[in-house]
Amino acid sequence: MLTSSPEVEEIIKNAANLASDLNHSYVTVEHLSMALLTWDNFKNCVANFGVDIENLLLELDIYLQKQTHLTNHLETTPQKTYALKRVFN
Repeated sequence: MLTSSPEVEEIIKNAANLASDLNHSYVTVEHLSMALLTWDNFKNCVANFGVDIENLLLELDIYLQKQTHLTNHLETTPQKTYALKRVFN
């Protein structure tokens, strides 16, 4: 059985919090991507490949803001999408 590290748990929590802050019903791969890009170890790794982190975060934020079909009007806890579950499996 695989166990996750405290860092992974924190990243997942941050992704869920981002979805909740946006009133989204689901935590998507894009929410996870934003959470990963704010974690220093991952951000530095990606930056070493020449990625413009700030621009990528801005583009992801714009994309997520436009996902109005994910809006949750019932204020329930966001659920992982099947795609996100597959990422972890």
